[in-house]
Amino acid sequence: IAEIAVNGMLSPVIDTLVGNYNRSVLIKYLLIMGFFVILIALGQYLGHLFMARLSQRTVHKIRSDMFAHMEKLPISYFDRHAHGDLMSTFTNDVDMLTQSLEQGISQVTISAITLVGTFAMMIYLSPILTLVVVAMLLVMFGAIKFVGQKSAGNFRNQQAALADMNGYIEEMMSGQKVVKVFNYESRTIKRFNAKNEYLRQASTQASAYGVMLMPIMGNLSFVLYALVSMVGAFLVMLQRLSVGNIASFLQYTRTFSRPLT
Repeated sequence: IAEIAVNGMLSPVIDTLVGNYNRSVLIKYLLIMGFFVILIALGQYLGHLFMARLSQRTVHKIRSDMFAHMEKLPISYFDRHAHGDLMSTFTNDVDMLTQSLEQGISQVTISAITLVGTFAMMIYLSPILTLVVVAMLLVMFGAIKFVGQKSAGNFRNQQAALADMNGYIEEMMSGQKVVKVFNYESRTIKRFNAKNEYLRQASTQASAYGVMLMPIMGNLSFVLYALVSMVGAFLVMLQRLSVGNIASFLQYTRTFSRPLT
């Protein structure tokens, strides 16, 4: 909310500079902006601190419940599941969950508040420019849906392949004597190479789609910024908007597209 207010203060500050210059009014606006900037820094620090503590406590509880539940499982369950696969659940999958809790939830919450507040201010400043933003948003959401679906599927394949390979490695390491006695080395290597190759392909696809979304959305946001600049300049010439209004709206455009990116 403080970030939205800072962007909104650009309009009166710029209008004061290019219009009827008043030093005392300008200083007042700058002090208000400085106050909001301090609130932004303080809020980000406390938000990340509280989220880190909450996520670690949550993951700690999940690990405890998982281990306690594992001790109650019958022996037949461990016969059907490789030990490395179970260990991967406690390590890799839980680590991925930790990252999601520490980063994903806080980002989604902040982004949702930013999007709603920014969109309301954009409608207040210029409904016409807001329509341009909405039209471009449809294109952005289409890109998000396509790349997001591909990325989610590949990341699931990556985690499954990683758990499978960890289980196979743990099984072969614990039964190394049996492998040596029965000359099972070549078949073991062949199966490992197949699992390793599948993991490589799954990881490559997951990484490719994972990093693809940001540059696509970044380029689309630049296109949106250019469209808003051109239409906004035309409205300024028609005296439908002030220079401060278009400057503030452009900043809102960047703020609006950043969470999507």
